[in-house]
Amino acid sequence: MVVCKCRKATKLYCFVHKVPVCGECICFPEHQVCVVRTYSEWVIDGDYDWPPKCCLCHSLIDEGRESQTVRLGCLRM
Repeated sequence: MVVCKCRKATKLYCFVHKVPVCGECICFPEHQVCVVRTYSEWVIDGDYDWPPKCCLCHSLIDEGRESQTVRLGCLRM
């Protein structure tokens, strides 16, 4: 476990900014198209593809004002 900047414990890690992110902070604009996986995955292998691709259609995910990219948070209660 690592601690997000909002002081919540998390297992998630932003590979691009190299910071821990919680389930709420991952939805902020600065992480909109970031590669986010677990911290342990980053320790083992910190490599990632840039720019990221959609896992379903394999198209590039772009960032910008015209972008329709949205990172969905977990809705589990």
